[in-house]
Amino acid sequence: MKRYCQTLELVDDSQLIDQYVEAHRNVWPEIQEGIRSVGILDMQIYRLGTRLFMICDTVDEFDW
Repeated sequence: MKRYCQTLELVDDSQLIDQYVEAHRNVWPEIQEGIRSVGILDMQIYRLGTRLFMICDTVDEFDW
């Protein structure tokens, strides 16, 4: 298994951040299927203020 970690800084706009959070609250099944089909086993995204931190666990053969 491989693990990838990434950070991202969001624009400091609470309305835009709220829209981002809401858009990601209920991920479409097709998106989840696509993520799994390329070898991503688990994906977690955490937010602290305007900073996002993503952790992806993948199969060994995964090529980002």
